[in-house]
Order: sequence, then C-alpha cells, then structure tokens
Amino acid sequence: MLLSARIKDFVEEFISKDYLPGCSIMINQSNELVYINSFGRRNIKDNLEVNINTIFPIGCITKIVTSMLILALCKKNRINIDKPLRNLFPNNPMFEADMFSYVTIKDIIAHRTGIVDNNLLLYINKNETKNDIISRICNEFTIESFRNKYSYCSTTYVILGELVKLITNRSYEEYVTNTIFKPMNMIKTSFFDYDKFLELTYDNFATPYVKNKHELEEGEIIDTKNYNSSMGIITTIDDLSRLFKELIMRYSKTKYLSEIIKPLGITDSKLIYPEIVYDFYGLGFNISCYKNNQFIYHDGNYPGYSSQITYFPKNKISIAVLTNISNSLFPKILTFYIFDILCNLSETKWKHRLELVDNIINKNNLMDINVNENKNNNLNILRFVGRYYNDACGYIEITNKNFTLYVNIDDKKFMLTHIKGNEFYTNFKYLNTFLLLTFMESNELDKVILRIKIHNEERELLFIKE
Repeated sequence: MLLSARIKDFVEEFISKDYLPGCSIMINQSNELVYINSFGRRNIKDNLEVNINTIFPIGCITKIVTSMLILALCKKNRINIDKPLRNLFPNNPMFEADMFSYVTIKDIIAHRTGIVDNNLLLYINKNETKNDIISRICNEFTIESFRNKYSYCSTTYVILGELVKLITNRSYEEYVTNTIFKPMNMIKTSFFDYDKFLELTYDNFATPYVKNKHELEEGEIIDTKNYNSSMGIITTIDDLSRLFKELIMRYSKTKYLSEIIKPLGITDSKLIYPEIVYDFYGLGFNISCYKNNQFIYHDGNYPGYSSQITYFPKNKISIAVLTNISNSLFPKILTFYIFDILCNLSETKWKHRLELVDNIINKNNLMDINVNENKNNNLNILRFVGRYYNDACGYIEITNKNFTLYVNIDDKKFMLTHIKGNEFYTNFKYLNTFLLLTFMESNELDKVILRIKIHNEERELLFIKE
C-alpha cells in the first residue's frame, strides 16, 4: 500500500473514533516536499473541513523560531550567549535584578534557569504586562535551583522576545514578520489575535476541541499576546512546510546543527515507549532517539490544539503534524508511524499503543474524589462569597446562586462542586482538567484565603478576600 493510502487509513480511523476532529500533515525528505495533506473537520458543528490552508496555533513550537532568531542575532552582533545578561547589557534597567548576574541567553533557551511555570497564570492572568512578567520571573529565581535541573518554562521566553526588541529596535512580532514570514511568503502565518478570534474574523481557522471522556467538545482559547515569543505563532501546514525547509537548509550544513543537538539537560518527559531510550533538551529543541535514529523535535500543546515538528538528521526526514485537539499524543504517534514506513522499519502497533495511552491520560485527567452529595446543606458557603485579590492576577469573584458557588474569572463563570470541608473543584476546559479550590480561614489576618491549583500540578495561587 502506498504511503498516502496508509496515512489516510491511520488518520481516518482515529477521526472516526473521535480521538481528534482534524489534522494537517507535512513530510519533507532530502529537503523536498514529498507529502502534504489534511483530514477531518476544523469545525464539527458547521461540518467545515480542514485543508492545507487551515490555520492552527502551534503553541510552544514558536520557541524554535525564537531560539533560532536569537542565535542568529547573537552571531551577527557577536553577543556571547554564555555570558550573564547583566554583563552583556550592564546599563540596561531590564537586567538590574540579581537573577541576571547569573542567567545567560543559553540558560533561557535550554530551560536551565530553575524557574518553573505556574500554568494557571497563563489562563487567568489578564493584568500583567511583559515588564510585570519579567519582574515576577526575577522574584521566583533562586540560586539553589539555577542549573540544578531541566525546568521547562514558557514564561522565561518572554525575556528572549524583549531581547530581540533590544537588539533590533523593533518589536519581536515586527522583526519575525519582516525577516521570516514575509521573505518566506508565509502569507497566512502571524501571531494570534484574541479579539480577532472572538469576532470570528479569521478565515479558515481551526476550532479548538477537548476530549470529555469519549466525546469531543469545543474548548476555550486564551489570550497569549504577552507570550508571543513563547507560544504565539499561528500558521498553516502549507506555510509551515516553507519554514521547515528554510530552517533545514540554513542549519543542517552549518555548525548550528551540532550546537542544537548537543544535550544541555535531561528533560522530565516520561519514556513511555521502549523504542525511545532518552530525551534531552538543547538549544530550542528536544533531542531524542527512536529505534536507534536520533531526532530533534518540539511539540506544541496549546488549549484546544496539539502539534509536533520532527527532524531526523541522518535520514533527512522532517515531519509536521497539526491538530485541533488538546493534550493529545496523536502527533507524536503519527510521526513514528510515518517514519517506520519511510525507513522500512519493523512495524509497531501504534494504533493499539495510542488507545492504551489515551485511556491512561483520560483517567489521569479525572479526579479520584468522593463528591459530597449533601448539596452543602451543612456548610455555610455564604462566608466564601466575595472578591479575592492576587497581585499578579488581579481580582476574581466568588458568587452564590441557589446555594451553589461559582468562581468568576474575567468574563467566564465556573460552577464549583463541593468535595469535602472547604474544598471544591471545577471543570477547567482550557487544559481539559480540573481546578481545585480550597477556602482557608486565617485568624491571624482575619481574612479568608482562597488557594487555587491545577489538578496534578504542584504550583498554586493564593487570593485574599477583601
């Protein structure tokens, strides 16, 4: 069976089982485009199909563009990526904090700062400016955690975006558009505009979806304008094929490739497949090995979307997969399936593997809790009603309707379900998981403190009731 037919059968089987609504795929071999196609629907309700010009957010794949851009700028301007930023820019107020006496450009690109993302801030924080974000990063920095281990952090890439502005005197968005998007004729590629999305003025934009048990539901999308250098690019598989080809041509024949694939830290990725024996992080890429074939890659998980781009240097094969489903391993599985075919490798039962792992992920996204069935009859929930404040996030509000609590975050309202005591949870569609909320009464402050955290994550936010 031909490659195109095998890919079609593989993808359409999973679409028919509601594993994903739609996807776009690109394969480049020896720097020539050998396959590009799309399947499924970009919008289920309106029965709109995906095509090669459908726009997808690619999330953290944006980091590849940012890191390559920074490396090129540093080489051109003779900026040492191994020197602390304060040493490079001694009189710049952006780098006054103690953190910049230690942290280098390479540390940020390779996620070695020791700072860990608080993912909740990406979803409920509307008040922070880029300067606020950088200040918060500096406050979270500790010398004990610095270079101690790999700590993936989208937030620190905001610094790289501002660094582009500092070096070029143009905004990160303007510089990327004029030096990458336009010269490569990537006419449908830009940075996500939240207002434009809400106004439905994007043409051919994939609708975000999440998997709720065994059904697909429309997901929520977030405003990431302050994080454009980390996760802001939206593109089509057709435009992405041009970018991929240019990156390979530019870097595969230079020392950049050897620098990129030099491991700088062991990632915290779980090696759930026996064919993958390691996973490191280099300069903007993950470095891994599949069936004795080294490859570099980056995935892009964005609310409602999952993507991955992969390059096998020895085989000169690059593969990109874009989907409109949250937190899915489908792009990774499909990449390995395609690579097996192209290289005539022993067949792995990837369909069965994906089903097993998908069931595990769904179980992990469900909380093993005993929900209170007493409808809060014995709990005075009215004392929790009111406005709560956090310096980084501003205000959220807890309201009551018919003795049921709701948390209001900006223009969104989430119903709270009582677990026990002062603990509640709510479904959080952005991440296809749950928020855990605990009301804590402080006698010392004579205040109610609200603790919010994402299920299965350690970081939390504290809000104080006014």
